[in-house]
Amino acid sequence: MKTDRMSPIAAGLLIVFCLLAPAERAAALSFAAAVNYATGDGPISITTGDFNGDSHLDLAVANELTNNISILLGNGDGTFQAAANFTAGNSPISITIGDFNEDGHLDLAVANYVTYNVSILLGNGDGTFNTAVDYAVERYPFSVTSGDFNGDGHLDLAVANFDDTSGLVSDHVSVLLGNGNGTFNAAVNYDPGSRPRSVITGDFNEDGRLDLATANQNSDNVSILIGNGNGTFRAAVNYAVGDFPMSLTAGDFNQDGHLDLAVANDVSNNVSILLGNGDGTFNAAVNFAAGGFPFSVTKGDFNRDGRLDLAVTLFSSDNVGLLLGNGNGTFNPPVKFAAGDGPFSATAGDFNGDGKLDLATANNTSDTVSVLLNNTQDQQTLTVTVTGPGSVSSAPAGVNCGADCEETYAGGTAVSLTALPDKSASFAGWSGDCSGTGACLVIMSAPKTVDALFDSNLRKTYLPLLLRY
Repeated sequence: MKTDRMSPIAAGLLIVFCLLAPAERAAALSFAAAVNYATGDGPISITTGDFNGDSHLDLAVANELTNNISILLGNGDGTFQAAANFTAGNSPISITIGDFNEDGHLDLAVANYVTYNVSILLGNGDGTFNTAVDYAVERYPFSVTSGDFNGDGHLDLAVANFDDTSGLVSDHVSVLLGNGNGTFNAAVNYDPGSRPRSVITGDFNEDGRLDLATANQNSDNVSILIGNGNGTFRAAVNYAVGDFPMSLTAGDFNQDGHLDLAVANDVSNNVSILLGNGDGTFNAAVNFAAGGFPFSVTKGDFNRDGRLDLAVTLFSSDNVGLLLGNGNGTFNPPVKFAAGDGPFSATAGDFNGDGKLDLATANNTSDTVSVLLNNTQDQQTLTVTVTGPGSVSSAPAGVNCGADCEETYAGGTAVSLTALPDKSASFAGWSGDCSGTGACLVIMSAPKTVDALFDSNLRKTYLPLLLRY
């Protein structure tokens, strides 16, 4: 439990009890031990993008206590350079990226919790950023995202504004339409549920126009605001989720072509899955255990099985929990990997160029970013067929064909196949991914198929005898 030092906002979110289930490890999913990099004080939000145009992913981190943004340039091998810091507003708490002035360089948009505004830092394309320009929103902005809400080809902003204990409730989503030159129009406000903590975009009714979804802490629900395509939004429709929803993401979790929602619920320690119907409506939430204090959720195919998985930061246990998806909208129990102290937010990207999604967490208590490189072994299937009187076995074990003719192995595994002719037969040879009559060694770099042909010796023995008569 974190009692030594945490940011005021993070401290306000911590419940003073925790019961954690034992961590489970699945052999098919693996991450290298976390490597930590220093940031500013109180890192609370993290995202990734190529900020210096070298084709390597970099990291951007919002530091709420030092009022700045840390940029960690990636080297392309999974390591990062020391942080360079750029001033934002007071208590920057959420960060998103986009090319807001359409010069081909990524820019930053930062929600500043205390100064009630959004800072725009235009990128120079070399990993540096210009002085922040601020745009007013409602009280206590907690989350910011971007998208083209009015179909003019320019990126706009949506900001979830959260109140505090003063009783001055804003509970608005502010929409700032972009002009395409890095400037934005005055905010227009829309009403979601109570105390929205996170806002995302997606085309939930599949009309080609971006919609909004918010996670609402006080009302324990998510709000869907359907976009009209002109920068305005319809009245919110709410769907119940778990207790104290903090973060949400959208993806097609049951592979039906419609966007679904995943919501991290801090107090109920679970993730709510709301399957979308493709018309802007959603089915009732189904909850999956996540672990202690899931503060943020992000999606990705971390085990490369073609199904979306979820990564959840677990603040109380200093872990990231990976919930592997089954492709039907359900998820397996979390597999937990250690991060830094107080992970608040996570982002996913291929940081070392090996084709696998890695993770980076913003650790609010230890003032670091943790980078966890994905070293999961791909699973490849070996299929064996047998023609004639015989069987095939394998080392490592798994194939015993006749009875079991298909087995999945970790990518790169060397599998030796042995042909076992029946007593009255002989082995005639391999075909497919092996040939000849000698040893068959298959390297599982991809799915492989091997055929084994056996000849009967009975025909050879009795046919000459029959010809005598």
